[in-house]
Amino acid sequence: MYNPTYPVTGSMPPDGLEPQDDLTLIDALIEILTASPNVEMTLPAAVERLLAAYNRRGALLALDPPGSHGAASILYVDLPPAWLEMVPDRGSPLIRLAEAALAGDAFDAYEGSVPDLAGVVPINTSALQVGVLVVHGAPLTDWERRGIQALTRYIGSTTRLGQWYAAAHDQRLELAKLNRLSEVLSAQPDLDEILATLSEGLLQLLRVQGAAVLLLDFESVWKKDLSDPPEMWSVVYHPQSDAGLLGEVARTRRAVIVPDVTAEPRYLPATDGVGGLAVRNVVCVPLVARDQRLGALLVANKEGGGFDDGDLELLTSLAALVANAYYTARLINRLKEASGEVEASRVEIQQSRRTLLALFDGIPNPLYIVDGEYTLIALNKTAARTDRVRAGEAAKREPKDLVGRRCYQVLYRRKEPCEGCRVAETLRSGASQHRELRQVIEGEKPRNWEVDTYPIRNDRGEAVQVIVAEVDVTQRRELERSLEQSKQLAAIGEFAALFVHQVRNPLVAVVANAQLLMRELRDEDQKGMASDIAEAGMMASRVLEDVMNFARKDDFVNEPYDVNATVRKAVNVIEASLRDLPITIDCDLAADLPEMFGDGQHLIDVWQNLLANARDAFEGAAGSVSVHTRLAGEVVQVHVRDTGPGIAEDKLVKIFQPFFTTKKRGKGTGLGLAFVRRIVEAHRGRITVASTVGQGTTFTVVLPINGHSS
Repeated sequence: MYNPTYPVTGSMPPDGLEPQDDLTLIDALIEILTASPNVEMTLPAAVERLLAAYNRRGALLALDPPGSHGAASILYVDLPPAWLEMVPDRGSPLIRLAEAALAGDAFDAYEGSVPDLAGVVPINTSALQVGVLVVHGAPLTDWERRGIQALTRYIGSTTRLGQWYAAAHDQRLELAKLNRLSEVLSAQPDLDEILATLSEGLLQLLRVQGAAVLLLDFESVWKKDLSDPPEMWSVVYHPQSDAGLLGEVARTRRAVIVPDVTAEPRYLPATDGVGGLAVRNVVCVPLVARDQRLGALLVANKEGGGFDDGDLELLTSLAALVANAYYTARLINRLKEASGEVEASRVEIQQSRRTLLALFDGIPNPLYIVDGEYTLIALNKTAARTDRVRAGEAAKREPKDLVGRRCYQVLYRRKEPCEGCRVAETLRSGASQHRELRQVIEGEKPRNWEVDTYPIRNDRGEAVQVIVAEVDVTQRRELERSLEQSKQLAAIGEFAALFVHQVRNPLVAVVANAQLLMRELRDEDQKGMASDIAEAGMMASRVLEDVMNFARKDDFVNEPYDVNATVRKAVNVIEASLRDLPITIDCDLAADLPEMFGDGQHLIDVWQNLLANARDAFEGAAGSVSVHTRLAGEVVQVHVRDTGPGIAEDKLVKIFQPFFTTKKRGKGTGLGLAFVRRIVEAHRGRITVASTVGQGTTFTVVLPINGHSS
């Protein structure tokens, strides 16, 4: 045990100036005490300096904050181990001795249990006691006690000022928190939100561990462990709303502090307890608003000690805020219940309105409503964002920006109603109208529209507004033209099949007989005429073959094939026709091409057509043709290039159209490339062309690796 050596002192002070009269010591104490408004930081240093004046060390301070009825605040300086072990235990003889001396009670019973107790000196101001100083060591002499007590007045006065400063600061903080809670609670119409806000307020203003709220309307008690999330409350229903401490406080409207629940018969754990919490002490206050009993609020287990009058006052203020918020919320809920049918009807109307607006805006065609002055009453997004004059000018327009303006001004940029408009006629006759319109839009191709107008009638049956529905039929018209062309091509195909069947046999006879005549005739002029007949017949036969290839419905097979092999076969066929021509064919075939699926024979026809077109483009002049195959990701590319004269841009866009040809009259039918594109697309591929006049032409065929013919 720590046991310092003290000087032997008698009943008389030593020679010289007494410490309590030493101005230097007093100035030092005041300087230490005023160094910070936080007394818990300055007091230990001041006590240590005071004890040093009497050649002593080791003391415990017990302070009683103003207005507090809880446990004393304990500070200490240089305590020996035996005393340090007793400080954390509120039931130890040292702490009980200090608290008894602080309360003015007899503490003789504890003195014998505190080893090396020098004495207990009160810490006073000029008017009251604010604490006690328990000194360790040899017993204090009378002059030491008087001297220490005289000096502790400076400590007492400074301590009291610091405590009042801290208390005032805390009160300001509590008031600010209450004001903020009042603002939050006044804006909460929902019980769950009120309880969540209450939980937050209890944590901010009162250092408690649990809470319970009784609401008489529901005959139930909401309970909460404040360590849980703010929104988590458990609910206990109780058939007797006046049972327990909560019930009595709600009934009598009288607040109560219970320092020990084990000694309170009105406390019922079933209603007043908090789940999972060993309740020791509680404060319970009523919830009253507009002189109506609403329930009661209970908080349990204040951290650091028992509840006091300050806690009761603070909880009463908080309960008033909660009661007013709950009262307001209850009025709102009752108003909602009273107007339930109206609210349901309103919701139904709003839902119907939202549905109609969604349908209105979701219609992909322009739709708008105008009155007799052509003023836009409503329009959907499609109507607002449809270009009618210049491409791109309407992309970001919103319907709300156009409502209230003239339709012909904002939609068509006109100064007067559109020509042919049926709005006026619909209003006059009260009947729907229909018209077709062709619009020329700058930056786009012309559009074809079908415009229908429908009347909207008032209660007297008069047409007062008009719904204008526009449908863009440009694509439909193009499809109709394509269908008509397809019908014509089908008729041509049928005719071509019949024509070829009827003409092919006579042509065979003409060509065969012309060739026989060439062998028999000796006259060169006559042989030349026979040769011309044979060549003309063969040309006619080729034309018939092109027509048949284009007109017939191909039956494609789906089987493995080698792209390079199909290219080689086509090249071999074309090379045979180049023996007397100054044209060369160069092949660069990739070796890493995978096995493909489709109709290899038809692809041979594709390569032959492209190579024959390249050959014919030279018209007997020298040149070269190259064929390249490449693997590019998931596709195989086949490029057929020639160094011929090239194709003009205005003709290039029509190159795949049936019956269009760049060859001279009598040299081609214009069906070969159309036939080629049909085969490529049947293999789910695509064909493109690029050409520069004077430099040559390149055809590119792209075929998917896993594509199948259709």
